[in-house]
Amino acid sequence: KSKSTCNKLRVLFSQLGRWAMEEGITLTNPAEELTTVAKQLTVRDTFTEEEIDVIRKATHPAADVALILIASGCRPGELFSVPITNCWEDYFIGGSKTKAGKNRVIMVTGVGLAPYQELREKAIREKRQYLIDAYGGNHVAANFTKRDFAELMEEIGCKGMTPYCCRHT
Repeated sequence: KSKSTCNKLRVLFSQLGRWAMEEGITLTNPAEELTTVAKQLTVRDTFTEEEIDVIRKATHPAADVALILIASGCRPGELFSVPITNCWEDYFIGGSKTKAGKNRVIMVTGVGLAPYQELREKAIREKRQYLIDAYGGNHVAANFTKRDFAELMEEIGCKGMTPYCCRHT
């Protein structure tokens, strides 16, 4: 089972053990000796070097966003919500989901640096509020996934890939 399922089962068994102790069924809580081993249920798909090279050569505007996602490792929703005021030459301040993940420095390197810098410069030049506002496609992460990214993957012949695969690459 997954880590979260194992933790939930351990909590449940612990509660049952406490109840059994309160009812006089047992003197000790057997769940305190319980250990669980979580199993990685899924392995995330990643892009190969060859696929990244094909993305670099693609004509679809979503290719630049995909390269930024690959190079930064950020979540698609994070990239789509970065204010231009939080963008510098080779990094941006962003993040979401956890307290430690918010307002962190996210470096953009390698294949994504040039597309990031072009998008940033365009957003600054056009006085845009968000980095992604300079992108010509969908400005909402969910719409980007359904439309732009899907079209890009079709153009380059990658099946079953999602923008989240960029993060794991």
